[in-house]
Amino acid sequence: LDGVIESFDSLRKNVSAVDRQRIEDHVDALRDLEASLNYVPPVECGGITQDVPPSFSVPGWPDYLLMDQQAEMMLDIMVNCLKCGARQIVTLQDTGYDGPPFEWLPEGPVEGWHAQIHNDPALNLGHATNEDNPVVRAGFLHYANVFRSLLEKMSLVVEPDGRTLLENSVVLWISEFGWGQTHDPSNLPIVIAGSGQGRIVTDRHLARPSATTNDLFTSILQAFDVNENQFGHDGPGFNNGPIPGLVTPA
Repeated sequence: LDGVIESFDSLRKNVSAVDRQRIEDHVDALRDLEASLNYVPPVECGGITQDVPPSFSVPGWPDYLLMDQQAEMMLDIMVNCLKCGARQIVTLQDTGYDGPPFEWLPEGPVEGWHAQIHNDPALNLGHATNEDNPVVRAGFLHYANVFRSLLEKMSLVVEPDGRTLLENSVVLWISEFGWGQTHDPSNLPIVIAGSGQGRIVTDRHLARPSATTNDLFTSILQAFDVNENQFGHDGPGFNNGPIPGLVTPA
């Protein structure tokens, strides 16, 4: 949460007074939620090491190369942190997500990923939409494979209750936009894996066009028996309660 708040701090000066107050309200609500959880990580993570390929160098601006290798190493770190109890929540996001070169793909290196997502006419790509762009499809297939790799690693960890780490968790693959070409946040596609200790039914598509991400996070909190009916900022339309049908009763 401290890292997120640093990001909020850099954003505050670039938004209106109304949005600035909304951000501050959201941060306050998250702090209250954090204080209510009282989670103290157990110290059980000694002796864990991370193998690094000899050819690897830390990706950096402006190219962010070798992000495929970095992704696999970050997945191992994430799973180890969850496995030994150092963290209950982990997040993976590419540092250069708006301009990755994808140099390891057959379609790479990719020039102007951000512009290709927008199907920018200046690129003269000749695609009716970005759905017709093989470069965009290849990039998102890479992200899908990273997600799959995370699930596979989690499914190999058996926890004391006999369930796997994946079965005891909720894993989200989520974007900021439902349609990146126009920055449209509606109809947001979200992939949920793991069953949250058996509280979430998998292998289905659940259409809830009126739900918000606040409602999603409220539902996940309730799946883990955190008795909250809203998440974060509570402005009009942000919180409608848990998403119907997503989480089964305890």
